Amino acid sequence: MRRYLTLTSFNFLILSLFFLVIEWRWQVELLGYVVPNPYYLVAVLCGLTSVASVTKFTAFNGRMSVLGMVVLGFMLYCFVVFVVNIPELTKIDMQYVIVECGASAINFGLFFIAIDETLWGALDKHHRMALLVYVLFTAVPIFVMMVLGNGADANYSLRRLVYLLDLSSGADNHGVSYQSYGDKIAMLTFLALLLCRRKVQKVCLFCLSLVSLYIVGSKASLIGFLFATVVYFLIETYKRKGILKFTVFLTVTLVMLLYGAFHVVGNEAYLDSENWILQSLASGEKEESVESRRDILKMNRETLRSRFLLGDYAFDLKIGRPGTASHNALMFLEYYGIFGFVFFLSLWCYLLFVLIRYKGVKILAVDYSIMSLLFYGILIIVARGGGGYLTYWTLGSAAAAVKLMRDERKRSLAAGDLLYLNER
Repeated sequence: MRRYLTLTSFNFLILSLFFLVIEWRWQVELLGYVVPNPYYLVAVLCGLTSVASVTKFTAFNGRMSVLGMVVLGFMLYCFVVFVVNIPELTKIDMQYVIVECGASAINFGLFFIAIDETLWGALDKHHRMALLVYVLFTAVPIFVMMVLGNGADANYSLRRLVYLLDLSSGADNHGVSYQSYGDKIAMLTFLALLLCRRKVQKVCLFCLSLVSLYIVGSKASLIGFLFATVVYFLIETYKRKGILKFTVFLTVTLVMLLYGAFHVVGNEAYLDSENWILQSLASGEKEESVESRRDILKMNRETLRSRFLLGDYAFDLKIGRPGTASHNALMFLEYYGIFGFVFFLSLWCYLLFVLIRYKGVKILAVDYSIMSLLFYGILIIVARGGGGYLTYWTLGSAAAAVKLMRDERKRSLAAGDLLYLNER
């Protein structure tokens, strides 16, 4: 037991570094200070936790669920594909290989942390500490914008400041961006909302996250966050048989979506708005990021047949246009072929279906995983490649949630059978 508690404490340390320090770094640079990149430190620690977790599951008779082994098997397959391509990639860009080795270590580390059932019990028990981490992380962008004092010049968006100061182009800035910060804010908010005991606190945290996401400036993160929270609320309301509340909330949501679609999207009156959300919606398909993604998809579709079956890992780097793999789940098709693509999507949908379908008693990991699967699921449809750190964190937490849910159902059934025998 002491070994497990020690490993859980070590995992908390890594999560704090991953969710806090990595993203704080570029905001410190916005304030004019130069600080070392903690990326490699996190990668090394994640590698250590992977070794410790494997030791736990082998030497100390730890048990991993079948779903956990399936996810781990898929991760190993993706890693083997990367390793096979290392000799060719080294000749093209050695820095890319080094960064991807670090990314692989973090991916495995986050997966092993997420699948550890003791972690979720510790989070539930020490919920005040988790809420403190959430507040520290989410309030920092607001603080930075206030200190800088030039929010209006950047349209109150740290994203624009990152580009204005050219912080995103350096070779040493891998893994550090407003996009990953926005995604992590959403992930931490889901945890905070589930750990809060009072509705007023939940509303305050939700509003704080909206303000922080707006300032960070990640459009996809904001859209995914709203989508996940709205859909989760609808699921919860339906499960509790609150049909009236469900109908009213769904109607209001649809009305707002229709209003935005017909009165904001494409409306030239909002093109010069200081609100970047209205500005982006008014641009519609002409919005810069939408156009760039559409151009990338068009380029990749023209040559997709050559890599459709088995894929071609890092094909974009190999042909001299790095960073132009599809910014959605099609990246799996391009990198790992049709089999990897179908398996990944099937696994994602299966986990979401099982957790929603058989969701019963309140279990932190189950509710968190549903929200995370919804959030990152919509992102990999429109804006994320799906091979990032949070993909495997989400899959690991979902696999742990399914096991915890099934264990709870078994205990409930056993308790029911025992009660029945006692009555007889």
